[in-house]
Amino acid sequence: MAKPRAVPVRPADEFVPSGDAEFDEWEKNVWEALEKSGNAEGLTREEARLILAKRVTEFAGKDMSHLYSGKAVKKAKLPDEQEVPAAPLTLRIPTPGAEPYWYEAPGQSELIDHFIESRRQIGTILAGGLLILGPAGVGKTMGVIRRIARLGYPFLKMDAATVTDPGKWFGRREIDKDGTRYEESDFIRAVREGTVILIDEINRLHPAISNPIMAMLDGSQAIHLSDLNVTIPVHPQTVIIATANIGAAFGGTYKIDHALRRRFPYTIERGFPPIEDEIRILTSYWPECDTDAAANLVRIATESRNKWEGGDLRVPIDTATLTNAAMLVASGYSERDALEFTVLPMYDGNADGQIGQKSERAMVAGMIDGALGRA
Repeated sequence: MAKPRAVPVRPADEFVPSGDAEFDEWEKNVWEALEKSGNAEGLTREEARLILAKRVTEFAGKDMSHLYSGKAVKKAKLPDEQEVPAAPLTLRIPTPGAEPYWYEAPGQSELIDHFIESRRQIGTILAGGLLILGPAGVGKTMGVIRRIARLGYPFLKMDAATVTDPGKWFGRREIDKDGTRYEESDFIRAVREGTVILIDEINRLHPAISNPIMAMLDGSQAIHLSDLNVTIPVHPQTVIIATANIGAAFGGTYKIDHALRRRFPYTIERGFPPIEDEIRILTSYWPECDTDAAANLVRIATESRNKWEGGDLRVPIDTATLTNAAMLVASGYSERDALEFTVLPMYDGNADGQIGQKSERAMVAGMIDGALGRA
C-alpha cells in the first residue's frame, strides 16, 4: 500500500498573495509594523491577513471575503486602531477673554499717541523717532501695534532680527529684457507713502542697514541709496518707532550706535506689569485660570525677575510665557505641570543634562517648590 503523500505545512508568517496588489502592500506594511512593535497580541501573519481582509470588506467596500470565508477571525487590536478611553477626556479647552492681555501704562500709551499724532500733523519739523526699551515679553511691540490700530494709521512692522537682507529694506536692482530697473521694497514704499513704521528689535539691526535709516531720522526728506543709485523721497507724515531688548540675555545684538541712539529724542522704558495688574492679565485673558493660581504664577515670575536684575539668572520669566502657562492651567493642568512645560525649558541644567544644584534650572525649580510646595 502506497504511503500518502505528505502535505507541506506553510509557516504561520509566510506571505500569501491575495490577488489584489493594493491589499497585499497594505498587509505587508501592517505585518512589518506588528513585528517591530512586538506583536503583543501574538497574531500569526495569516490571522492578521484575515482581520485586514474582513475590515476592507466591511468598511472599504472591496470584497475580500474569499480570504476569510468560513474561517474564524480573531479579534485583535492592529497598529492603526485607536483605543477607546474608558471615560470621557477631562481636558478643558479654555476660551480667551475679551480683555487685552498686555498691560498698558497710561502715561506711556499717551506718549505713543502724542508722538504719532504730532508727526502726522506737523511732519518733518519734528525730527527723530521714539525708542521703546525693555526686556522681551513685556508688550513693547504689542503695545505699539495696539495704539496704531486704535489711531487707524497705515502701519508697517520690520523685524530687524529676521529681516537681514538689505534688499528687503531698501530694494534692489533687477535685470530684465529692457535692461536694469530699481525694484523698491515694502519698507521704501512705506517711507514714500507716509506710514507709521515700527522697527522691532533695532539693536539687532546690522550697521549697514542702519546708516540710511539715520538720514530719515534727521528730518531729511530724502534717502540716497548710493549702491542702488537712487534717491527716495521721505513722506512728511512717515513716523519711525523702534523697540530694543535690553540685558545680557539677548545675544546676537549690536550695541546701538551713539549716532543712531541720539536720533531717538524720546524713550520709553517698559518694565513688567505691577503684580496686581499681571494677575488681572492672566485671569482676564484665561478666565478659567483662577486668581489663586494666577497669583502663584506671578509670584514665581516676580522672583525670577529679581534674580535676573541681580545677575543670577540669564533671562526672567516674562508676561508672554506666563500667559502660556495660564492657558495650560485653564485647560486643567496643575500649576506645576504648566510651569514644567513652559518655564523650565527656558533654563539650562548642567552640561551632562542633569539639573544640578547650582544650575539655572535648579534655581527656578526651587522657586516653584517654594511657591507650590515640593512635588
